[in-house]
Amino acid sequence: MLLNPPVRPVIVLVHSPLIGRASWGVVPDLFAALGTEVITVDVRPTSNESSPAPFIGAASVAISQALAAGTEQVLLVGQHEAGPLLPHLGAAQHAAGRSVAGYVLLNALLPKPYGARGANSMLDLIEAGDSGRADALRGLLVEGVRFPNWTASDLAPLIPDERALDAVVAETIPRDFSWYAAPIPLVGEWPVAPVAYIHSAPECEWEARQAALRGWQVLQSGGGTFAAINEPQLVVAAIDSLMMND
Repeated sequence: MLLNPPVRPVIVLVHSPLIGRASWGVVPDLFAALGTEVITVDVRPTSNESSPAPFIGAASVAISQALAAGTEQVLLVGQHEAGPLLPHLGAAQHAAGRSVAGYVLLNALLPKPYGARGANSMLDLIEAGDSGRADALRGLLVEGVRFPNWTASDLAPLIPDERALDAVVAETIPRDFSWYAAPIPLVGEWPVAPVAYIHSAPECEWEARQAALRGWQVLQSGGGTFAAINEPQLVVAAIDSLMMND
């Protein structure tokens, strides 16, 4: 159990800055069917942005605009490259007078601890977990190739459902080298709320181990990289279990 709130917080689903809200599949609908209040961030940035900062700002505004007046507590859930940005989104909620009940990272990159040595960019965070993957990505970016440059055939093995596959590909936002190399400012005194990691992707083994070493609760799920699309019931059950009262 991650937390034991007197009332259930509003669940805020944050997609990666590289793909859109379609990556959540029917997860929002399943939460709504359970009677859980949920909002899904929908930020459509342009591909010419030079850092993740505009996404942080736009997502923070979108969350505040979507929350009902009087909302006091949220649970922030981020996928993939949204992981390192959750501390900033949490800080924005605190600044707006709301508390963050907890953070959930789904197959996500980890925020770098405050005060940790070394650079802090998306490329650095990828390299921490998989240097080979980072080297391959760096090579593409240096050549001027924007990434992700997936096609439907590239992602078909990861997303069997054709409608979901087409939606994800349509919302993909390729980024250039400057975006991946831009430093992400660190948020001090984070986390100030419980954190959990949901792991279903083989490429996130290192992140899951690191999450456990940080003392965070780690849950296993199915569905691979795009678990929210392929196994939404499992993802919902995992997140819901973190809020269940004893």
